[in-house]
Order: sequence, then C-alpha cells, then structure tokens
Amino acid sequence: MRVLITGARGSGKTTCCVRVVDLLRTGGIEPCGFITHKDKDRLIIEDVKTSETAILAEEKLGGGERVGKYLFSDEGIEFGVESLKRSGDVSFADEIGRLELGERGFYRAFPILRERENTIVTCRDSFAEPVRSVLHLDNVAVELIDEKNRDSMPERVTLIYENASFHHGSRRH
Repeated sequence: MRVLITGARGSGKTTCCVRVVDLLRTGGIEPCGFITHKDKDRLIIEDVKTSETAILAEEKLGGGERVGKYLFSDEGIEFGVESLKRSGDVSFADEIGRLELGERGFYRAFPILRERENTIVTCRDSFAEPVRSVLHLDNVAVELIDEKNRDSMPERVTLIYENASFHHGSRRH
C-alpha cells in the first residue's frame, strides 16, 4: 500500500512519520528510507533503518542547490538516496518537493519508490497532485494532515500496514 501524507508547512508530516516508524517497529514491521528534521538553521536527514544522520541543507551551506532559504548538499541528497536502497517492509521519503519536481534532489530515487509496494511519502499539500503524477502513484491513499487530525493520523496510517502481510524472507530490496 502506498500512502501520501500531505499538509501545510508545520502541519505535522514529519512528526507523524516519526511516530509511524516507532509504531511499525513495535509491531515487528521494518521501516527503511529517510525522515528530515528541522534543526535551527538547517535540515537534518535521518536514515530510519540505521538512525544515522547527515546534514541535508543549511542556510549558509557552501555548495548545492538553493530552495527557499536553504542550500541543499549533494552529500545529504546522496545519503537519502542510499537510505531508500536499504531493504525494509515500508519505505519512507519525507519530504518530496520542489527539487524533485524539477528532476533534482531525491528524484533519482523515484524508481525505487515506484517499485516498492509499501511506501509512505510526504509532501506539502500544494505539491500533492504533481508528486502523485511524477511518482506514478495511481493506487495511493492520500492523507491530509492538519491540526485537527495530527494526533490520530499516525495510528491511522500504521493500521494500513499492520493489516498487510510481510514475508520477511522475500522482502523487496
């Protein structure tokens, strides 16, 4: 099952993903991929399988591509792509946005996301349709997160995967 979690900036998309990762692990389901966290004037990317982190973007980074106030590092992007290559039951890509819609950033990891049966992707609500189109997510549950449902959303999303059957010996890589 594929889930696209959308919402405005600061709506709780990343917080939802962090909680879903924890709930899946508790249920014996192995996550992989990446989650991004804001830390003062930079974005940190975390590999959800290994818990390793790297700097994805900074306001004052020396090189990379600028989106808004951030300069994205090539190393941070590569870190995210490599985290998606790891095996797991559910793949996370938090968040897909302007870079990827311009065929940059994590765009080259899209074939991985397209082939995986179980993925959770986040994006801003204004990018939902373009992200869906570029990722070819025809069969996807779109969940809009906001202040009214952000506390219940992690459990709702987790239930989708708890009802799936995972064959750990034949997991897609």
